[in-house]
Amino acid sequence: EGWADGFRMKVSHWEIWNEPENKHTIEENAMWKGTFAEYIRLYETAAKHLKTKFPNLMVGGYGGSGLYGISSAWARPSDPRIVYLHKSFTDFLTACRDRNIPLDFFSLHCYDTPEHAEKQIAFCRKTLDEYGFAKTEISLNEWLPNPSAKNVGTAKQASEIAAMLTVLQNSAADDAEIYDARASGGTYSPLFSPETSEPRKAFYVYLAFNELRKLGTALPVVSGLNGYCYATAATDERGSVAVLVSNMNDCVLPFDFALEDHDLVSLRVIDEKRTYDQTVPTGVLTPESVWLAQYMRH
Repeated sequence: EGWADGFRMKVSHWEIWNEPENKHTIEENAMWKGTFAEYIRLYETAAKHLKTKFPNLMVGGYGGSGLYGISSAWARPSDPRIVYLHKSFTDFLTACRDRNIPLDFFSLHCYDTPEHAEKQIAFCRKTLDEYGFAKTEISLNEWLPNPSAKNVGTAKQASEIAAMLTVLQNSAADDAEIYDARASGGTYSPLFSPETSEPRKAFYVYLAFNELRKLGTALPVVSGLNGYCYATAATDERGSVAVLVSNMNDCVLPFDFALEDHDLVSLRVIDEKRTYDQTVPTGVLTPESVWLAQYMRH
C-alpha cells in the first residue's frame, strides 16, 4: 500500500511460509526449525492479523511439500516422511477449523507424474471440503513432473509439461505455477537454459497452450491412454478450434487429426528432432512429442 515509500504491487495472495513440513525431523528440515505445532502458531498469528488489517487480501499457506502418499510414482505411503506430510495437512486443517483461523487458499507442491498429480489435487479438494473449507482455493504453486537432471530440456519433459497443463485445466486447482520460469540460475529450469537463457522445448508448450487460451472456451475432450497420452482443446464464437496433444510414450502412437466440419490449417510439433515446427499429419504421434493442431470451420 505504499507504506514507508514502499511499493504498490497489487499482490492479492499472500502465502505464509514454505514447506514447513519438508522433513519429519527438526534436524533434517531446512525449511522450518521448529515443531509443526509451532508453525501453526505462526500461521494463526500472521493470518488473523493480516485479515484484520487487510480484509481484502487472500491469505493462506503453507506451501505443502506434497500429498504423495495418496498416489505417487515413487513414494511409499508407509514412509515416515510421507506419513508426516499427511498428518501435518490434517493437523493444520483441524487447527484452522477449531480455532477459526483464516484460510483463503491452501498451497501445495507436486513433483510427480500428471496422472498422480491429478489424484493428489482431487484428494486435497476432497479433504478441504470434509474439514469445512469448501470455499478455500487450491494453489499448486510448485509443480514439475520428473525433475531429474537428465530430463531437463528434453522433448520428454516437454511432453510431460503439456500433459500436466491438460490435467490442470480439468483439475480442482484454482491456480498453478511451474517450478520454475527463471531465465537464469534455476535448479531445474524447464523453460530456459540457465547458461544461455535460450528457450527450451517446454517453453514452446506454453506458446501452444496460449493458442488455446486465446480462443477462450474449453471443449470437453476424452483423453488418457494408460496415463501417457493427453489432449485438451478450445474454441471461439467463430468455430475455430485448437487441440493440444501430448504423447509421453517412448513409442509411436496412431493418431488421426481429422476434425468433423473443420479444416486443419496448422499443425506444429515438438519432439526430439523438431521444436514447434510446422508439419503435416502422417497418421501417428512420434515418441515423447507435443502437437498443436489448429482448425477453421468449413
